[in-house]
Amino acid sequence: KQPFSPAEVKRLMLDLCSALDYCHERWVFHRDLKPSNLLMNNLGEVKVCDFGLARYYHEPLKAYSPTVVTLWYRAPEVLLSDAGRGEHTRYGPAIDMWSLGCIFAEFVLQAPLLCGQGEIDQVKRTFELLGTPDEESWPGAMSMHFMRKYPQRRVPFNRLRDKFKKASFTGAQSTLSEAGLDLLTKMLILNPEKRISDEEAIKHVYFREEPPPKPHHLMPTFPSTHTKHTKR
Repeated sequence: KQPFSPAEVKRLMLDLCSALDYCHERWVFHRDLKPSNLLMNNLGEVKVCDFGLARYYHEPLKAYSPTVVTLWYRAPEVLLSDAGRGEHTRYGPAIDMWSLGCIFAEFVLQAPLLCGQGEIDQVKRTFELLGTPDEESWPGAMSMHFMRKYPQRRVPFNRLRDKFKKASFTGAQSTLSEAGLDLLTKMLILNPEKRISDEEAIKHVYFREEPPPKPHHLMPTFPSTHTKHTKR
């Protein structure tokens, strides 16, 4: 499969951040963002679809069902409070930004970022890559049901940079710029209170540095499969 260029990734991410901003401004969060819930038309536009799990929210945030978001794109505040108990837990639109961060990484890597084989393994992989939370970085995290039931090995460092090639002296380009890595890191902050919002993400320097987001009319296009455009 043909990887997206840096300018194409930037266009996709800017459009998706704008889509989330549109939803969140109207107090709606999607709760199941993943690549298979994104559609791209033959005009180079990406669209968010499948709002079957979407809900209205308000502040202060209330408790919702933890059985949301496909596992590989599920935010830690949902994973840690669930632990198979099925009890409602408090979360908000920050879970959409986590999912979008996972999608961002997947656009660049051409493979899912966190591929857990169950909730426990998903938490383990998340902490091994992004570090284990403590009371300073995420107050209250250590008292969550999952952390008390399944104590985690302490991983002090964020190793996200290791997933992306750095530019080399041979002329090989980085798969993600430093600004792009900064945005991704902020989207994947474990503490939802510190995670970047869609509005903040849109203003991030990543979208202003070179190369600029590719114009829609220059994006890869695909033949229409709609019945009225298909020859019988």
